[in-house]
Amino acid sequence: MRTFEAINKKKFPEPRPKLCKHCGTQFFPRTTFQSWCQPDCAIEIAKKKKQKAFQKQCATEKKVWQMTSEKVSYFEKALEREINAIARCIDYGLNCISCDPNTPIKKMFAGHYHSVGSNCTLRFNLHNIHRQCYSCNGNKGGNQNAYLYGLKWQYGSMYAGYVQYEIVRDYKLIKWSREQLVEWTKTAKKIRKSLESNPITRTLEQRIELRSEINKELGIYTNNFK
Repeated sequence: MRTFEAINKKKFPEPRPKLCKHCGTQFFPRTTFQSWCQPDCAIEIAKKKKQKAFQKQCATEKKVWQMTSEKVSYFEKALEREINAIARCIDYGLNCISCDPNTPIKKMFAGHYHSVGSNCTLRFNLHNIHRQCYSCNGNKGGNQNAYLYGLKWQYGSMYAGYVQYEIVRDYKLIKWSREQLVEWTKTAKKIRKSLESNPITRTLEQRIELRSEINKELGIYTNNFK
């Protein structure tokens, strides 16, 4: 037969030592919820919690402010950075689309065939974005004539014609909101991280297909080269 002490010990087990969340000192808590060893530590823990709550509130208010006060161009640039990074990942291991394909380039840029200034609607379309060197992308203003030749040489006349003419006809004007740009950026960031974690050199068929797949996943452009 169990004694009263044994029953009482089972119902009320001896407290186990804990480490104070503030100073790290070992102590025996009075309750299971106690996380501090002395009143001064309790005050410091409360201050930290209040500070974290304040920082979280500030971050939330900053996001709200950005959504209401920042220009749409702020969100467009954020998405464009992710899209450009995706294009560079798709073309990993390749050389510039618009100059000597046998000359390796130290740093790859994302070059738009239809520039953002001439056609803002196509700034996120991956078929309009291919790898370029610094000279072609910057000093030569996109080097469009050589860019088109590179598309024909790499992918064939049909694909080059699609990039040159058809996507312009398919997407004459697209308007987007801040909310859409934020959601597209989140999706693009996940895609970019996935591609960066597995860098491989793809065939031209794979590059075209992947551009179409990601365009479709983002939901900005519905028609793609087939």
